[in-house]
Amino acid sequence: MDAVVSTFHIEWKLIVVQLVNFAIVFFVLYRYALKPLAQLMNDRKKTISQGVEDAATNAVLVAQTKALFDEEKVKAQEQARQLLNTMKKEIEEKRVAMLTESHEHAAKILADTRTQLEQEKNMLIKEAHNAIADLVVQSTQKVLEDLPPSIDEALIHKAIKELY
Repeated sequence: MDAVVSTFHIEWKLIVVQLVNFAIVFFVLYRYALKPLAQLMNDRKKTISQGVEDAATNAVLVAQTKALFDEEKVKAQEQARQLLNTMKKEIEEKRVAMLTESHEHAAKILADTRTQLEQEKNMLIKEAHNAIADLVVQSTQKVLEDLPPSIDEALIHKAIKELY
């Protein structure tokens, strides 16, 4: 071994010092660089795995929420359809009621108009009868003025008998 040491010019003290320096550098690097770096990588690994788990949980929640949304959407559409049908029925009922009411009102107006026209017709007929009667009386008076009084009394009695 002395031959190897003398051939390669190896000094034991230098090797021991270099080993001590290597141990110190390794200790410092391990303590202040590798250990925090390993801790940081473990934390990052946990964060990533937690993120993956959260993403899976969120995917399930999103699927459940979408299913719930679709279900509520179908319910809302059905309620809207029912409300629309109800409104259509109510509108149709109101339309029929309004038509019926307007027909009744028109019939009432027509009946009132007919009654009024009938009354006016009767009044006009009475007025015409009265006017004709007045004309007949006037004509008769003119004719009677020329007749003798005995014929006058006979005609008056005959006219009274015809009236009653």
